[in-house]
Amino acid sequence: MKPLPPLEPIAIVGFAMRFPGNIGDADQLWTALLAGQDLVTEVAADRWPTSDLQHPRRAEPGRSITFAAG
Repeated sequence: MKPLPPLEPIAIVGFAMRFPGNIGDADQLWTALLAGQDLVTEVAADRWPTSDLQHPRRAEPGRSITFAAG
């Protein structure tokens, strides 16, 4: 097995997120994760036309059976 190269410092210069529950920054996300908060919700109807895309059969092409996201 080949040894791993030495670790070098990296810089994170930015990131973005979109989470349910009004979580708007990394501190809020970390707090929710530590609390064991369930962050899975339904995608907002104004984001995608869920009524057009949802279908009860999983095999239906171009459709989804759920719009849960987390």
